[in-house]
Amino acid sequence: MFMMKCGRTVYKQLPHLGDIKGIAANGDTLFHTIDDFEFVDQQNQKVTNKNFEGCIYVANYFFATCPDVCPRMNANLQRVYDRYKDNPKVKFISHTVDPEHDVPEVLFNYAKNLKVDPAKWYFVTGNKDSLYNLAQRSYLIRAGEGDAKPISFIHDETFILVDQNRYIRATFDGLAPEKMDELIDAIQLLLTDMKK
Repeated sequence: MFMMKCGRTVYKQLPHLGDIKGIAANGDTLFHTIDDFEFVDQQNQKVTNKNFEGCIYVANYFFATCPDVCPRMNANLQRVYDRYKDNPKVKFISHTVDPEHDVPEVLFNYAKNLKVDPAKWYFVTGNKDSLYNLAQRSYLIRAGEGDAKPISFIHDETFILVDQNRYIRATFDGLAPEKMDELIDAIQLLLTDMKK
């Protein structure tokens, strides 16, 4: 459930996105969840779902040599990061679509230029198929190689908001600065729900 306020979506309750998987024995609805994953971050440390236990996080896809779209997306997401950088219950993860180039050292320099805390915002690389499958099957977005030469990559410009139960609760256009206020509001709503 949500309502519009001054041209901006203001959420009262966030939906669960993705297919419903069934009903648990206790009667709870089983929603689409993010699969287990294991990648390596900008500090060459293993990153798994365990890094996000009990947290809300924002996920996206990018690549370090992207000349236009990714820098704009990360500038927008940095505003959200700045708002929640002191809240241990909110984290960020950016998955590369170019793991052959975006090794931990490259990701380290990329994150360093953004001046973000590596324990708060993970830039991850890993097995190409694992990265692409997670995008398509878990986050329900596109990510992969393009067919332009010599190198091209495809990824949605979407920010995916995942709650502490690994449920997708909202998506936002990462190229729209005005949508960052909605993302901030949605995170705040999930934080409030966590306290209940």
